[in-house]
Amino acid sequence: MIDIKVKVQGLVVRGYHVKVGVKRGVSGTKGRDTRLCRLECSAPLCPNFATFGASDVAGHDISAPCWSFILLSTAPGFTGVGLGITYSTLMSAPVSMDRLIRTYMASDGDEDLQEVVTAIEDGNSTILLLIRSLGEYLTSTEDPVRSKGLNLLSEVLSRISQSKINVQATRVLTKFYVEKLEDGHVLIAALKGILSLASFPQFGDEEAVEVWQGLVKHVKMRAHVQSTRFVVFQIVNSLLTSRQDALKALGDSFLSEYVELANGEKDPRNLLQAFTIDRIILTEFDTKSRIDDLFDITFCYFPISWKPPPGDPYGISTDDLRNSLRLCLSATPAFGPLAMPTFLEKLSATVGPTKIDTLVSMRVCFPVYGKVALQPVAQKMWDALRMEIFQPLNDEIQAYSLKTLISFVQTLYPPTNAEVDGLAVEITQECLGLLKEPERDQAKYAIKTLGAFLESSPAVAKYALEQSLTNLLRLFRDPAEMSVRGPVLDAITGLLGSLRRAADDGLYDVPEFVAPKKDELLSCFVSSIRTTSVRKNALNGLLEIVQIPGLLSEEESTFMAQGCSEILLKESDEEAQKITLQVLGKISLTAPKALEDTCLPLLFGQLPDQAPPLEADDKREEYWRILSALQSLCLEPVLFQVLVVRLVSKLDIICALRIEAPGPSVTEASAAYAHAILETLKRAIQAKIDAKHNDLPKYLDQLVPHLFSIFLRAALSPSTTPQVASSAVLILDASRIITLLTQTSSAIEQTRFITNFFSAYDTGNFTPVTYDASRISRDVPFKPFETNAPSKQKDLVPLLCGSIIALYKEVQLPVDSPVTLLDRLSAWCLTSAESVQQRDAVLQAVCSLVNKTLPDVTPFLDVTIASYRKDVLRNPTASLPHRLIAVELWVWIGRALLVRSDNRVHSLLDDLFCLLPDSDVAHYAVLAIGRMSEGGVDVLTKPNHATIRLLHMQKFISMLLPIITTGAKDNNDAEKQALYLSALAAVIVHIPHAVYGQILPTIMPLLLRCLQLPDAELRANVAEVFVAVANDEALASTTLTEYAPTVVKSLLANSVPVSGQPTSVRLRTGSLKSLAAVPAVVRYDILHPLKPAAISQLGKAVDDRKRSVRKEAVEARAKWYQYHG
Repeated sequence: MIDIKVKVQGLVVRGYHVKVGVKRGVSGTKGRDTRLCRLECSAPLCPNFATFGASDVAGHDISAPCWSFILLSTAPGFTGVGLGITYSTLMSAPVSMDRLIRTYMASDGDEDLQEVVTAIEDGNSTILLLIRSLGEYLTSTEDPVRSKGLNLLSEVLSRISQSKINVQATRVLTKFYVEKLEDGHVLIAALKGILSLASFPQFGDEEAVEVWQGLVKHVKMRAHVQSTRFVVFQIVNSLLTSRQDALKALGDSFLSEYVELANGEKDPRNLLQAFTIDRIILTEFDTKSRIDDLFDITFCYFPISWKPPPGDPYGISTDDLRNSLRLCLSATPAFGPLAMPTFLEKLSATVGPTKIDTLVSMRVCFPVYGKVALQPVAQKMWDALRMEIFQPLNDEIQAYSLKTLISFVQTLYPPTNAEVDGLAVEITQECLGLLKEPERDQAKYAIKTLGAFLESSPAVAKYALEQSLTNLLRLFRDPAEMSVRGPVLDAITGLLGSLRRAADDGLYDVPEFVAPKKDELLSCFVSSIRTTSVRKNALNGLLEIVQIPGLLSEEESTFMAQGCSEILLKESDEEAQKITLQVLGKISLTAPKALEDTCLPLLFGQLPDQAPPLEADDKREEYWRILSALQSLCLEPVLFQVLVVRLVSKLDIICALRIEAPGPSVTEASAAYAHAILETLKRAIQAKIDAKHNDLPKYLDQLVPHLFSIFLRAALSPSTTPQVASSAVLILDASRIITLLTQTSSAIEQTRFITNFFSAYDTGNFTPVTYDASRISRDVPFKPFETNAPSKQKDLVPLLCGSIIALYKEVQLPVDSPVTLLDRLSAWCLTSAESVQQRDAVLQAVCSLVNKTLPDVTPFLDVTIASYRKDVLRNPTASLPHRLIAVELWVWIGRALLVRSDNRVHSLLDDLFCLLPDSDVAHYAVLAIGRMSEGGVDVLTKPNHATIRLLHMQKFISMLLPIITTGAKDNNDAEKQALYLSALAAVIVHIPHAVYGQILPTIMPLLLRCLQLPDAELRANVAEVFVAVANDEALASTTLTEYAPTVVKSLLANSVPVSGQPTSVRLRTGSLKSLAAVPAVVRYDILHPLKPAAISQLGKAVDDRKRSVRKEAVEARAKWYQYHG
């Protein structure tokens, strides 16, 4: 409270507790500057100033927004500047607590509640003042008023900072709330208050005990609704979390009281809380005297069979309850003797998911309960598990039973137990007896059982492995049992799989356990792969062997690789080839030298030095098969190096080979072979990128110069004979390889490379980026960007562009500015490019540069593009080819801006729409709008380091779609309407699926009209959209259902060829896929009249010339046959 000497001018206060001193006899002053201030003094004020309250300021509203006053003089002891007063302007003066409470009680608004909280948080009031102001409401005889008042207090406690209440206040409030538990009308509010207090650090042991005793005494759980019980469980959980020792001190009384409180709970929301509490009690408290009661209130829920109702708003799943209960069941060994009979009973009585829950719970609990609890019921437990393993209801339950068996054996025979006797021996011998007939199902189950033993305790695993391998290998060697060698190998393979998993889990030293039988095993499997009848069986076993870490030596890996390599070259069966490649691939990870010495020479030796003729399909298929094998095997750094060297050498030979009788078919055959080699390199590089290998950057300086040299020799060759390396397909293949290698390089490496590479194209100095430059002719300068450059040189431009599109945006190209380069590239594209391949490559580079250097290329967009707009794009007198190239330029620049969400894309889009009235380019403009909507395609991607904004496509579509729909609905101009419908069909296939729900209701009638457009590919776009809609349950149940009859009729019309109407395989396939999906999502009564016509039309589609179409037609007709009410 501060006494201040002021001259009053419009005294206005809003609940701020301050006494204002006024000098007697001084009248108000007008026209003076006023300021709302809080004055701070460092010493008491002079006593010769009187104070006054509301009665002294008659006529003034003390609840108005502010209190203005003017300082007249200083008082001794003040410090500051000016008049000697230190002050700070108040942003808002607090409100009277009484008024706030009255307002809240009248309106119950959250804003009023928050004002109370703010007043306390700001220090303008306190919790005690709040309680004083609430006095009349907390003691009201009206139940609703009393409840509302207490609820206000509880809500404030839940929102204010915990530092606002001290220890004493916490004690008082706790006592107050516990007393309120007797009042049933305010119980909910009281519980909420206690829950908030229990989380305060000032809440002590004494308060915890008081709360607990109050809950036990006054809250009868069965008499209250779920929400009330839920808060009680929350309070108990909080008490156990923060004040556990206080409750422990209560001893058995707490346990018995909790059992009574929790007993009988059924609501899943509350059970999740109760199970959490149960686990804390079982793990932290001495529960011996009450273990039976605690067992009863937990195991009574086991196993959980509850399923959430449809649309459950609480999001509680069956697995949530099962997992939470399982933590309780496995919380204490004391449950063991009590739980075993229950497990046996439930295992035999349950089915499906409930049985699986029982098996999982047993697996989790066995290690906790221990051998002492399990030993007395071990035989019964095995009998129960044996039933599930040897007479399984399904494979899933059998798999869970085997996992439970592993836990069972590990518990009975802990790792410290070196002796194996009793039940484990009996089970092993029983299984060995069944293995005498390895082809029977019971033998397969026996192997799974023995496999489970191998994944259990070391002692049991060692015994089971020795016994089983001895018997199986004896059976394999027996000449009289030749017919069962396949099943025997499968049995051993099953054991090897278990050994692999044991090694992965670090259960024991697997190589040591296998060592006595390893040589015999290897001999058995490697020799068997040479026998056709058991080759797959043996290969599967080898695949398991090579995955056991540390099992094979380098020599053994080489021996195995040699055998598999021979099979790989001879085997024609695709499945066997696949498994062989998997075996060799695993060897390459651990012993790459083994493959380098055995397999790779054989495979490379099978590659021809000269391409087989085009008509030799079997030979072409053979080299594809070998190259595919090399690609999958040579991913490790050492092997990839070999792959690159050998394939580039082979490519060089093919491209440099003099063809004695040159002709289109011979050159084409060689180009096809070279394409296969380049495709193999590309796939191998992509696989290494996906595997995150770090050895690729060096190949930017090693592989690219070799490739560039091969193509450059052909481009600069004076020969007029067509050359293999001049193939556009091969140049594109090499361009993609350069892109991938550039992606993986650092900005520094990219800068060094692109400087030299760009210089080769710009100045003709190609020596730094070529291999063996002496073999390259210098009779003709290399100037591919010159207007009059030979076409063979211009064909190499994609190689440079392939590197540009993958550069980091920080990499500076060796040019004056990006604008200069863009001007040059765009001009070259319009005037000098001689093929689509050349043009598209440059446009992709332009797109990438605009995207990555957008802040620096504004002159290009504002000047150069504006010039092309006027002189070419929108100039009817310009040549049509130039205008179409300009359209493509617009598309690629638009994509660059689109993925950045740059608004300048609107201008480019407007240009394309402005072309629609021009019949010469209207159709191309429509398709261009669709292509622009594709976004970054394969150029503007994260691996290519493009700048891509989040939700860029949604933003673009929200701008584009209204333009299209407005034009498509314009009935005054049929030609314009058709063009806008075509634009919609071109765009719709690129719209993100997440946006469909927002736009489909408004554009559905337009999409149906799009199915009548003359362009088959545009109709195919719409058909594919309907496939996506039909497979979306939400969209299908609303939008599709509303238009279902019309949709079905339109799709049926497009599902078969119609004379005089363009069609395509993609259109017919999309239509049939949509028709196949409709019966599952549209009610039968809606489409019942169309069923005969649909089946009839689909019958025609079944006779389509294309197999892919026939396949979809058969599936669609089957769905419509089964369609009924």
